[in-house]
Amino acid sequence: MFPHAAEVFISGLVAAMLSLGGLVVHRAIARRRQLFWKVPGGRHWHLRSLPSGGGWPILTAFVLALLVHPTFPLTSPMVGVFLGLGILLIAGLLDDMRSRSWRWMLFLQVFAACILIAFGTRLFYVNGFAGGAVRLDLWLWEMPQWVCFTDACLIPVLGTLLVIGWIVAFANTFNWLDGSDGAAVSVASVTFIGLIVLSLSQTVDQPPIAIASAAGLGAVLPFLFFNAPKARLMLGSSGSYGIAFVLGSLAIIAGAKIATVAMMVLLPLADACAVVGVRLLARQRPWLPDMRHLHHDLARRGWSAWKILSLHAACSIIFGALALFVPRPEKLVVLGAVFLFCVIALFILKVQKKENALQE
Repeated sequence: MFPHAAEVFISGLVAAMLSLGGLVVHRAIARRRQLFWKVPGGRHWHLRSLPSGGGWPILTAFVLALLVHPTFPLTSPMVGVFLGLGILLIAGLLDDMRSRSWRWMLFLQVFAACILIAFGTRLFYVNGFAGGAVRLDLWLWEMPQWVCFTDACLIPVLGTLLVIGWIVAFANTFNWLDGSDGAAVSVASVTFIGLIVLSLSQTVDQPPIAIASAAGLGAVLPFLFFNAPKARLMLGSSGSYGIAFVLGSLAIIAGAKIATVAMMVLLPLADACAVVGVRLLARQRPWLPDMRHLHHDLARRGWSAWKILSLHAACSIIFGALALFVPRPEKLVVLGAVFLFCVIALFILKVQKKENALQE
């Protein structure tokens, strides 16, 4: 039924073993040397200091599992994924050790997305709500040879801007979601599973994407053992940015699967939009960290970390099932309607909460 199931399973198994070994070593070193320690406060909902920086064993395992895989094709776009991931991983580790300026992190996110473009990742169209496709190649630009590392240097300008915006939005959404134990990793795991199922389906049939997604799944699953409530190790900026970059990149390389991946991460994306809206309404900088996110609101209402994790995982599973089994263009209509409803509902709840707090 699934002729490439063995290759996919091997990829996930190798990544899981490498990730588990790396996480054990990292946690031991972090505890002994007091590295990457995060104190309570900010956007993180923790009552005690915890070691952070758990992203590098996960992402290193992902890359190594694909490099040693016997049948995985190392294409130019995947080289771009590895290089962009390396940049975000190093930047995230530096941020985990000592918080960096948001401007610097944003620049590196854009730079990593530009590396994807330079190594051949292209977005020429997106699926339309009424069927068919919306073309993004009406305005083309030829990159100079010194920044083009593929044979096709002609890029769609609108598609390139969408790729950069998608990577930046996706990375910051996961970084904000990492404020609650296990939430980011559980959502990422469900999304990787969804990509595996989609890539192995007869209508899509993309074994390399399934192999890469299995490596991502195998790399993140062991981290749940350390990050599930009560967390003993935090993902950190290196992990949240890196995992989001992998998922966002695979969604584009797989052939404009942005809508499918976005639907699996619909709740965190909607919450991020609502939070930005509330910050703008309050005339505050939208990029500064605070405790307005959904997991913060639920925790203040008495929800346990396990309930918050379960909510995010359940929503990812439900929305992911809709993304996989609802036909297009109905899928896009459902995505748009549910996303808009969630953003408006979360925005109203946050505004009402603020008004009630002022009245008290």
